[in-house]
Amino acid sequence: MDGSSFNRIPAEIRNEIFELALTTSGPVELRPGNEPSLLQTSRQIRQETQSVFWAGNDFIINVTVGSGGRIAKLIAAIDPVRLSQIPTIVVRSRLMIARTQPRLTPMDDVEIVADALADRDVVAKEQVKMDVVLEFEEDLPLFIRSAPFVQTRFQIRKAFCEWLWECAYSNRALMRQCRIWHVSHPSISQGRE
Repeated sequence: MDGSSFNRIPAEIRNEIFELALTTSGPVELRPGNEPSLLQTSRQIRQETQSVFWAGNDFIINVTVGSGGRIAKLIAAIDPVRLSQIPTIVVRSRLMIARTQPRLTPMDDVEIVADALADRDVVAKEQVKMDVVLEFEEDLPLFIRSAPFVQTRFQIRKAFCEWLWECAYSNRALMRQCRIWHVSHPSISQGRE
């Protein structure tokens, strides 16, 4: 790329072009292979633009039935530097209100995703936001859609998701602190011998 005409453009203008090409106004879905093809153009462009893509976009994780394990593997595979650059990671689950029974994204999947994010030492507590999408069965009457119990279910679900993230993060932070304490106090391991 050294001899290309694009490389002769001043760095400030190239950075503006990269920012326009790689950032969006809405969140980008976090999934395998979601990096734009521009990042695969050349090694130099990848080095120049990767942080623009990761730091310039919010990302969303759509948790669906049975997706927790797959998403956890994806999170584990992301470069820690890139993961730490993301401004906001939105973890979204669905609450479907139906005539008979509410259909939920199983909380186990949400918990697996929260644990996977907390396992990565580079994810800050403030980076992660829990979001619940409230959906209604098509034939559900309008008066039920606006009923207080529906809103209550929604608020409880969202609070529970936030609590899961709080627990996952706190547990990992405590484990990290224990590791640091044990490393800095080797007398503990000597005392057991």
